[in-house]
Formats: sequence, structure tokens, C-alpha cells
Amino acid sequence: MKNLLITTIILLSSVTAFAAKDDILIADFEQSNYGSWFISGKAFGASPAHGALPGQMTVKGYLGDCLVNSFTEGDASTGRLISPPFTIKRDYINFLIGGGYHPDQTCIQLTIDDKPVKTATGMNMELLTWHTWDVSKHIDKTARIEIIDKHTGGWGHINIDHIYQSDKPKLTGENMYVAKAMANVKRFIPQVKNDPHRPVYHFASPAMWMNDINGPIHHDGWYHIFYQHNPYGDQWGHMHWGHARSRDLVNWQHLPIGLAPSLSKGEEHCFSGCTWLDEKGTPIIFYTSIGHELPEQWAAIGDENLLNWRKPKQNPFLEMSDHGDTFIKDWRDPFIFEHGDRTFMVLGGKLEPADGGEAAATIYEAENGSLLDWTYKGIIFRHPDKNLRSLECPNFFPLQDKHVMLDSPYGPVEYFVGDFNAQTYKFDATSKGLIDHSGDYYATNIMYGPKERCILLGWIRGFKPDQGWNGVMAIPRIMTIDKAGNIIQQPAAEMKQLRTEKQNRNLVQASDSSKTVMKKAGKTFEITTTLDPGSAEKCILQLCSNADGSDAMDIVYTPGKLTVAGTAVPLDLQKGEKIDLHIFVDRTVLEVFINNGKHVVTEVIYTDPNSNAVIFRSENGRAALRDFTLYQLKPADFSLSHYN
Repeated sequence: MKNLLITTIILLSSVTAFAAKDDILIADFEQSNYGSWFISGKAFGASPAHGALPGQMTVKGYLGDCLVNSFTEGDASTGRLISPPFTIKRDYINFLIGGGYHPDQTCIQLTIDDKPVKTATGMNMELLTWHTWDVSKHIDKTARIEIIDKHTGGWGHINIDHIYQSDKPKLTGENMYVAKAMANVKRFIPQVKNDPHRPVYHFASPAMWMNDINGPIHHDGWYHIFYQHNPYGDQWGHMHWGHARSRDLVNWQHLPIGLAPSLSKGEEHCFSGCTWLDEKGTPIIFYTSIGHELPEQWAAIGDENLLNWRKPKQNPFLEMSDHGDTFIKDWRDPFIFEHGDRTFMVLGGKLEPADGGEAAATIYEAENGSLLDWTYKGIIFRHPDKNLRSLECPNFFPLQDKHVMLDSPYGPVEYFVGDFNAQTYKFDATSKGLIDHSGDYYATNIMYGPKERCILLGWIRGFKPDQGWNGVMAIPRIMTIDKAGNIIQQPAAEMKQLRTEKQNRNLVQASDSSKTVMKKAGKTFEITTTLDPGSAEKCILQLCSNADGSDAMDIVYTPGKLTVAGTAVPLDLQKGEKIDLHIFVDRTVLEVFINNGKHVVTEVIYTDPNSNAVIFRSENGRAALRDFTLYQLKPADFSLSHYN
């Protein structure tokens, strides 16, 4: 018994010895002056700043009321702020940092024996984000913190706050920029979780901004998507590649951010692109790198799980000079396709007047299976509208016995169906139309899944700012071509798994009247029905409506057109002809598939969270809804395990 007691005491002592020690604050800058810190120059003023200084954009992300801000007298001022000496007693030093990206000029340094052993700089933004130094090999050494501003041009300032020693790093991972981005997103996840306007079965980033869907690929049983992502705000900027994967296109697992700009290489944004496998089966991301004098096309090579990416020394694999005398404005968004045993890439942009001046897609051919060597082959497609600003996000791919070109021309996404000649590198379009009649659906990308399904993905935009999130992915759509050369789109069948309660109305008739179809349909549902205009001059289906219909998502038929929340779709019906509707509502998102997917309209609409009725109206005649079925849809699962 005595031996057991001694053993227990020893074990308890060991646990206590290895318990995490308290953090040690170096400075939080909440006092009315800098205390015993040494100040030189004018940049830091005489005391910590209360947020932004005159002439500065809004500063965010600092703790408490004050921070170090070297914008005193603007970017032209310089100076240095040096801490009193302290002893390093913990494995890590964490701090918040913002301001300009100028290594060794706008920076914070840890110095030992008057020599810098650690340094960090800002990222050209006024949002302060966490940074971590591993100082475990410097334990018990005497050190100082130096905050330096000696840059006099743009972004010539630095913001610092809350410096402390800890046995816990604020950031972990090999790529500090990815870790920093994910840490900032994580800060805002609780804020957006209970937003009543945030869709619950449409994929969205965990928080902050998302736009174009990038690099979708079906790999080892997983559907992977990447997306344009600003982890530092809910508006466009600081473009990274977010990443997620799914087994079923409905429920998604958020993965670590795939790409972050390589600021040390002059890269400010990682714009849109695609993902492909080289001859060895290695996944490669192809994207447009922005921040250089002209756009460049870069690659990133992934591991077998598509989780870790490195940018090879061959970057850029394409640059403007590869076109000879041809200059392409807004040259971006690489997209790869195969034809026989050959591999091609298209990019979008705008030609110079001397070359025709059209918005156009250029084409390149891979020289070998590494997919890092490409040769420019000419202009594959010139847009027929010569006044078009540019051609964004060109997707060119085989479908059935044809080839399809999708483009996002700063308006509704278009499609062209036709034939590709691999000998002349030309695409001859024989039919065209709109993928979606609304500008709220934009920046498409495609991938092939099992059974060679052609899966269309797109970004839904138009949400209100300052919510901590912005943008979602549309419901995945399966694309086919009908005999007339029209693109047909159907929601992926996997969406049916979200169905819960089902309600039916075989027939709802209205004759110069209003009929409540359902009083409490909620805000997340799916409807299939047939609209029979009958003799009515106007019939209206109102979704998420209040009692009098003044606040609702309206679908209106008048002779010659169907108008979905203000977006008109030409629809000339013959006498007795009806309109098939397949509708998805997800709080603020409305997606309407018309006549079995021949037309689609996507809209972002804000209605009162308490408005949840479905109403049917007719004017000057009789109209009906036939075979009306409404399914309540449960939220999809979006795993955040990599952010926890």
C-alpha cells in the first residue's frame, strides 16, 4: 500500500510538471503610452493608436482599444519601436500583425544579441491576423522585440498588437500563410452559424468571401472542389483557393485551404483555374497568378490526397511572351481538356484591336505528360459580340458527340455548342444559349463523375455585405445536349437525399383570385409542379410569402415570357401548353429549372424570415397548378473538422 501511494504521488508530480504553463504577456499596448519601449522617428507617434489614424482605411482585428500603428503622418513616416529586454520562457511567441508587405522594412523582429532571429511582415491589409514564432531553441535567452517601419511608399506602415509568450502556438502547419488564413476564417465561423439568411444546403465557405468554383475533379471516390476565397473579409480580395470534398455532391468536408498567394514571389492573388492529373497520376492545379507586371499562369503540385500543394520552380509555365506578337488583355482562367491522346488548355481574355478586338479564348497544347510545358496554338474561339468586355472562365469540353464552350462575359453565363477541329485548333459553334438567365449565377466549372456524368458547378452571387460570409455554390447540375443543340440541365439526383416531409396538392385553381397553396412551407424546400396558364392574362406563384403577397419570391407568367424574381425568360406557349417547374428554395437562394431544364434561373432574394407561405394568383382568367408537390429539405452536412 505504501509503494502504491508513493507511485501515485510520483505520477501526480509528473503530470503537474508537464502541465501547460501560463502565458506571459510581453505587451498589449492598452496603456496611454509605450512605457519603457524605446521610440525613434515619427511613424509610431508618442502612444498606441485607437484604431485607424487620419487618412487610413479601417483597421480591424486588434484586441482591446489600442494597437501599434505606424501610419502616423501617413505611409511616408518612418521609425522604430524597441522593447525592453526579456527572457524567453515559452516555446512560442504569438502576436497580431497587419499593414504592408515589405520584408525587413515594415516588420516585427525578434533580436538576440542585437541580431534578428525571427521576422514577420504584413500582407498589405489593415486586418490584423495571428502570427507565431517557434522560439523553443532560444529558451532562457535574453531577447528584444523590434517593430520597424522604414518604407516610405504605398503600404509603408505596420500594425502590431498583443505580443505574448505561450506553450501553445496560435498557428500550426508548414505553410504559415495557409495557417494564418484558416485561423482568421475560424474566428468568424461562430458569427455566421446562426445567420437566418445563410443557405443551409448550398455549399459555402466556412466563413468570409467565396466566388468562382475552381479545379473540380473526381479523384479516388471523392468529388473535390476548390473555390476563390478571401479568408480575410466578406468582400472580394486576397484571393486564395478554398477546398472541400464530398462523396455525394451534397454533404461536404471542408479541407485546408489549398493555395495562398506567394507574396515573396510577387504574387498577390491566386486567380481561377483547373485541376488535372499528369501522366504519373499526380494532381496539378493550374491557375492564373496575379501581382506581376502581367498575368502569369502557374502550377501547384499536390499529394495523393490533394491536401498539400507546392509551387514548382517551373513557374510560370506560361507567360505573355509565349504568344509572340499577340497580346491578350485580362488573360486568365486556364481550363484543360483532352481530345484523343492529346491534352489542350484554353484561357480567356480580350484581343487587341489589331488582332480583331474580340473577347476570345486562346488554345495551347501540352508538349509532354508532365503538363508543365505548353505551346501556344492560336485563337480557338472569338466571341460574336465585339463589344464584349472580356471572356472570363472559359470551359471547353466534349459532351456527347459535340464540344461545348461556356463563358462568363460579365453577365449571364453563355453556352456555345459545336465542333472542334484538332488539326486547325478551331471551334465552330452551331448553336448557342444561356446556361442561366440571371447574372446571379456566374463563373462556371465542370467535372466528370462516375458514369461519365458531366457535372456543372457555378457560383451564386448577389448577397448583402457585412455578414461575415458571401457567396455559395449552386446546386450541382447534370448537363446534356438535346437534338436541337440546346444544353439541358437537371439538378443532381443526389439532392433527393435531403427530402423529408412531403406535401401534395393535385390541383390548385385560381380564377381572378388568390389561393393559399400552403400556409407554412418554410424557407428550405423543393417543389415540382406544372403551371397551366389556362385563360389567365397573368398568373403568379409566390414563394416565402407573407399573407398579402407583398414580400415574396415571385414567379410570374404573362404571354410570351416567364419572369422569375424579375428575370425574364422568353417562353412562347401554344394554346393549351403548360410549363413544368422544378424549384429549389434555400432561405435567400432561388433556383428554378423550367421545362425539364431547358431554361434555368437563379436568384438571390431576401424575404422576411417569418414569411413562409406559398400563394397562387391569377388575373383576368383561370389558371392552375397541377401535381403540386413540396418537399421539406433538411440541411446538408458541412464538416468543419479541419477548422477545429
